[in-house]
Amino acid sequence: MQTSACPLNAAGCLSGAVTALGRHLTVEFYDCDSAVLADDVAMERAFVHAAKASGAHVLFSYFHEFEPQGVSGVVIISESHFAVHAWPEHDYAAVDIFTCGESIDFDRAISELKDSLKSGSVMVSRVMNRGVLSPFGIEKLPATDVAPGRTLSYRGLFEQGRAASMTLSLGLYHCAVARLGEAALTNKIREVFCELAPMLPKELSWERFATSYVFGGDSARASLHGRVSVDTVHLDFSLDRFFEPRETAERVLVALEGSHYRMQVTIRN
Repeated sequence: MQTSACPLNAAGCLSGAVTALGRHLTVEFYDCDSAVLADDVAMERAFVHAAKASGAHVLFSYFHEFEPQGVSGVVIISESHFAVHAWPEHDYAAVDIFTCGESIDFDRAISELKDSLKSGSVMVSRVMNRGVLSPFGIEKLPATDVAPGRTLSYRGLFEQGRAASMTLSLGLYHCAVARLGEAALTNKIREVFCELAPMLPKELSWERFATSYVFGGDSARASLHGRVSVDTVHLDFSLDRFFEPRETAERVLVALEGSHYRMQVTIRN
């Protein structure tokens, strides 16, 4: 487990501080099971269990499953809270553990969450003292150091790099449409991508190569390569212009009546 450098002394407090009202950990869980991250019931069970195992006293919990996917939740404990937001499409969960008590076993909490989320890699990215007290009262100290202008923007990457095309690779799971057969699945995918690429002709000539379909028009070309296994669909969608990958993924997920998706974006010069 890796921890970023923090201005802590041996007692875990900021140098020169008397004490703090609370201790706050931000923990990154990578390579998780996307099915778990997309399930609010499973996530709530995992976080309540981890909180109890760490020695916390659980008061109540609330977890919300977003449409088409994603889970946010919080477990309120006597000592403060455990909170999470999960991105199933990236197998990633951002976790906050906050406590104003000294009895919480952070290592145990993280270990239990790692097992429940089936995470392949965990990193404690920040250890913060919140509400630092000195002889003069609460010190006005920043909890984190955030560099401005670092928000990820696929559009920014595409335009700044003068990219020629981008590809969205999708894994879509528990798709009801896939169980209706190849014809129904193909027609549904064709409808979605005609909407997403309006400059393409409405009537597309699809040429099949094994599990691949290629379609296009005068102003744009796109290729769709997919495979289906029971109710799981894997697609690669490429276009020689910018498109919003998350919006695209969500529209495909809804069209195929899936439970959740995973995605990877490639921008090519």
